[in-house]
Amino acid sequence: MPESVFTNKNFSYDKTRKKWRGKLIWRDADNKRHWIVRTFQQSGKRAAYSEFLQWVEEEEEAWRKKLTEGDISEISRMNVPDYVSSFIDSKEGAKVLEPATIKSYRSTVKYISNGLDGVELRELNARMVNDWMADLLSSGLSSLTVGRAYRLLKQACKNAVFDGVLEKNPIDALKPPKRINKNPGINSIDIAERTRLIESLNSLELTSVSVAALIALYTGMRRGEVCGLQWRDLDKDNRVIWIRRAVSEGQHGHYLKSPKTDKVRDVALPDTLLGILTRWKKIQAANLANNLSRQMNDTFIIGDAIGYYSPTRLTKEWNSLVKLLGIKGAEGRPPTFHDLRHTWATMFLANGGDVKTAASNLGHANAAMTLNIYASADPDAKRRAADIVEAAIKENRR
Repeated sequence: MPESVFTNKNFSYDKTRKKWRGKLIWRDADNKRHWIVRTFQQSGKRAAYSEFLQWVEEEEEAWRKKLTEGDISEISRMNVPDYVSSFIDSKEGAKVLEPATIKSYRSTVKYISNGLDGVELRELNARMVNDWMADLLSSGLSSLTVGRAYRLLKQACKNAVFDGVLEKNPIDALKPPKRINKNPGINSIDIAERTRLIESLNSLELTSVSVAALIALYTGMRRGEVCGLQWRDLDKDNRVIWIRRAVSEGQHGHYLKSPKTDKVRDVALPDTLLGILTRWKKIQAANLANNLSRQMNDTFIIGDAIGYYSPTRLTKEWNSLVKLLGIKGAEGRPPTFHDLRHTWATMFLANGGDVKTAASNLGHANAAMTLNIYASADPDAKRRAADIVEAAIKENRR
C-alpha cells in the first residue's frame, strides 16, 4: 500500500472565513488533479490541527479500502509515462527529494514518453524496455541520459510493486546501457594555460564572473558553493573560507540549500585570493551604493543588489569569457566552470598534496572518491613521471 495517495496535504488559516482548513490533493488514473477541502470548527490552531490529522487519517483509510476493493487494477492500466509523473508528484508532495532532483526527474519523463507512451503499466516488460533504450541510443541520446531515464522508470516500477499495483518489477533483471563518456578524461588546465588564464583575468577589471573563477581556481569549490558565499564566510584571521550553503536550481527556480553531503566545511584561503577579494569587496560596495543598496555581512560575495548570482547565469558568462580568451583544457576543450575545480585538485595532488586533505577541501564523502577521480589526471605530472623514469634508466646504464 502507498504511504499516502495524496501528493499534497495542506493545513492553513483562511483569513476571510477566520477558520482553519485543510486541503488534500491527488491525481487519478488519468493523471488529472483533484482535491477536497474541509473547514474545521476548532478556533485554536493546535485543536484544529488535531482535527486535520484525524480527517487525513480517515481519508487515507478510505483510500486503502478502495485499493483492497479493486481500484488497483485501474492504476495498473495507467499509461507508463503518466504513472511515472504521478510517482514524481508523490515524491515532491512528500518533500523527500531536493527540488533540483524533482526538476531533473520531470525533464527525464519526456524520454520515457518517447517510446513507452500508450503502454499500460501492467503490460510493461523487459523486452519493451530493452527496445526502448536501444531506440533512444540510436536516436543520438547519450548513454548517460538513457541510463538516467531507465533508473527513473525502475524506481517508479519499484514503487508500483510496493503499492501492490504490480506483482513484480518487470525490469529488475535489466541493466542500463554502459556509460560512454563523450569527453573522456579530466579537462583540467595545465601550467601554460593556467598562467595565461590568470594573467588574462588579472589584466581585466574584476567582475562577479572573474572573481568567481578565481575563487574556484584557488579553492576547488563547486559552482553552487561559490554562488552561495557571503562575506561573513570569510575568516581572515584563520585564513579560511567557510562553505555553509550553496545555490541550486529546482523546478520553480533557484534556491539556497546546504552544501553537497550536507556538511559545512572550510577551505584554505591563499594570500593571493585574499588580496583579490579585498579589492573586490570595495568594488562591489561601490556598485551596490550606485544601486541604492549597501554591503552587509550576509551580502553574497559574487552577488549584486538583487541577491546571489544564479549558477546558470555564472555558467553562461564563464563560457563566453573562456571562449573570448581562447583557453583550452587538457582534453583540448574549453574548460567548463567545473573544470576549475578539477584544475585545483590536479594541481594540489601533483604538487605533493595528500589525498585526504584534497577530499576534505573538495567536500568528497571519502578519500577513495577523490583518488578514483583524480589519480593520474594531471598531464604535467605524467610528463614529469616520464622524465623521472628516463633519468633513472640513464643512471642505470652508467
